[in-house]
Amino acid sequence: MWIRLLKFYQQRLDLYASQIESSSEEDITNAFLKGSEEITSARELYSLSTQYRMTKSSSSIQRMVSIAYILRYAALPITSNPRSMKVRRTIAFLGRLRAAYETFKDAAIEFGKTFRKLKIVCLQAPAARHLTRSSMERWTQELAKINKLPQLKKKQLDDAWGKAAGISIPCHAEIQLLLHFECSLSPQSKPFRYLGCSKKSCWLCYQLISRFKDVRTNTKGFYQTRGSHGQVCPRWRIALDAILPSDDRISFNLSVALKDIYESMLEQLQGTRRPQRQAEAQSSANVTVKGGAIRRQALAKVRVAESSLRSDNIKKEGSIKKTLIYMTIKTNALAKNPLDYESQILRLIGANTILSVPVAESLSRINLRQSSMEIILCTGVGMLAFPKTGA
Repeated sequence: MWIRLLKFYQQRLDLYASQIESSSEEDITNAFLKGSEEITSARELYSLSTQYRMTKSSSSIQRMVSIAYILRYAALPITSNPRSMKVRRTIAFLGRLRAAYETFKDAAIEFGKTFRKLKIVCLQAPAARHLTRSSMERWTQELAKINKLPQLKKKQLDDAWGKAAGISIPCHAEIQLLLHFECSLSPQSKPFRYLGCSKKSCWLCYQLISRFKDVRTNTKGFYQTRGSHGQVCPRWRIALDAILPSDDRISFNLSVALKDIYESMLEQLQGTRRPQRQAEAQSSANVTVKGGAIRRQALAKVRVAESSLRSDNIKKEGSIKKTLIYMTIKTNALAKNPLDYESQILRLIGANTILSVPVAESLSRINLRQSSMEIILCTGVGMLAFPKTGA
């Protein structure tokens, strides 16, 4: 299984390896206590990064991940420069995959009976949706006109969307998992309620999961995540066109949830401006627990704090800029196709992102459930997504 994980995440591991190789040996060693055993390991890691750049040897990257896994728990030096701290974070991210694997093994031992029935499924990421640059620019200029703002210059549009002719819209890991559970599993199956990902959910993913009603229990907010970091990603889609739902209720429930999100966004954008909430980290290099008792206890407290609120008790926070946007769709009529609402949400968020109109955050925390049914690995979005048990 470990070899399969390495192969599955090779692209991301290659990125971390190249970042370590591009650093200096001095910066890497300065990231650890002088005179400690970690200095020797850090030098070996740097040497292996140079070797891996030339050979792309699987044994080299395996050894690098193992060293990084050990170094990620090393004590911090009393003083360090920004370059050393940056490479220290890179090393922690490189070792995170091994930490997740070791935590998974611990969970398998602790919950042995459940794990005897474990099945691993690798999901192929659905193709990204492609939008023309001209359509996104047109939506942005239309919004600027509605809000009586100056038309954006070419440089502003280039900074926001890049200079490519088209814009790629991916499907996030949480949505891939939700669609897999709803569209691909038999009606008699019991999907795992907690969708575990290396990052907290974006605002749109969290809103959809919180509002979606699953077809098995007819329960809104059946699926749960770790929470939301509150950021609205302008490139977001549900990719329902890539999976054919076996039940018409799935499409209907998605339409209802997306319609609720769309109307909520329009309503919030008409509200009074509030102080903007401080940005929250999307991901951490030290999420997975594997180390001493003190670290386990500290991270356990973090998980309890993040899980203190139910998903059906959403607390809306954030900043809203007063802006009224009339879209082409009639919000009082339910569209038959969820993709209609996906397009409208894309249009609303994509344009507002460029114009710096923040959308309200939803940062409620939800309870974790200890159970295990199946591991899902999502490709194309750089996330290890699996039911989280005891980690």
